[in-house]
Amino acid sequence: MTIIAFDGRLVSTDTLMTVSYTEFAASYRKMLPIQKNGKGKIRVMTFTGLTKFAAPMFDWYMKGAKGSVPMDDDDGALLVFIEGGGAIKFSHKGDMALPVPVPYAVGTGDDHAYALMVAAGFSAEKAVESACKHCAGCGTPVETFDLGTGRWLNSIGAKACNHDQLRDLARKCKWTPL
Repeated sequence: MTIIAFDGRLVSTDTLMTVSYTEFAASYRKMLPIQKNGKGKIRVMTFTGLTKFAAPMFDWYMKGAKGSVPMDDDDGALLVFIEGGGAIKFSHKGDMALPVPVPYAVGTGDDHAYALMVAAGFSAEKAVESACKHCAGCGTPVETFDLGTGRWLNSIGAKACNHDQLRDLARKCKWTPL
């Protein structure tokens, strides 16, 4: 399960990989900040759903998002791209890019995180930390990337079990992982 939150500046995710609430890995990266050839806008790619679709979904987007999203119709995966002050998502239910409101939260505990950002003024990072304490299926540590500065605030870095796979994929498509 996954929790992703975006408050207009910070993007935060949990790092627990589960299947049907069974913990498999406590250090799984669910977002990848990138720049095209190391220049221009920073984009943060995030995902929910079956982990086997993360690399194919990122690859599909980095190659121009042509054709169908590479997901089975019933897998429940969701791909969210965040840049500047907005976000778009691609669902397993179609190929259309849908803008999402800011603040935005998706995944296990999304209602908890969203309510904290809207009603209590929590940052995305604090909202995800709270969701991880109160909702089954997501867990710490929390990773947070600041789109305003282009820097990680909290990162599991090379400890992520899928770190090399995501970095290699970004480089292959001429995107610079941050």
